[in-house]
Amino acid sequence: MSRLQLEVKNTKAVLEKFIPDMKKEASGSKVPIAKLKLSMKLQASSLAFLSPDLEAHYYNPDAVVDLALGTPLRDGNEVFPHKRGESMVGATAKIDYGLGTLSFVDAIVDDISIHPMNGGIVIWFFTLTVKADEVQAGKLYMLQEQEVRIASIEPPEDKQQKIREAA
Repeated sequence: MSRLQLEVKNTKAVLEKFIPDMKKEASGSKVPIAKLKLSMKLQASSLAFLSPDLEAHYYNPDAVVDLALGTPLRDGNEVFPHKRGESMVGATAKIDYGLGTLSFVDAIVDDISIHPMNGGIVIWFFTLTVKADEVQAGKLYMLQEQEVRIASIEPPEDKQQKIREAA
């Protein structure tokens, strides 16, 4: 599984499903987690988070662009969504829901599928696994099948890079 460096800010998403679960820590204790199945529409350029050549794989940059319909897919017969193997461990995430914000550290982004569409839009489906307390879990449960705003999903800090920069 390759390492993902996804960064999302101020983006509408749909919380498709909330799945409560328990995770066993290294110490042996169990902590409650929530698996959030999310979907969001992004521009085709977002595919660069997965691979620099992926946009050109799905979309023909030399195609005549229809101003009303946007960039066409390279192969209209391809079946989507496509599953991806990337994941991101240790992310920080903030989800806005009306008047409040839910904040999470040490989150996991995985189970990624992408659905490129004509017009240069890509629907991303993914799971965001977070450690949620009782209050957060209750709010997330109530937000199922509703639009939320992802205030941010950021990759973990690269500690090795910080060490190199300090040297």
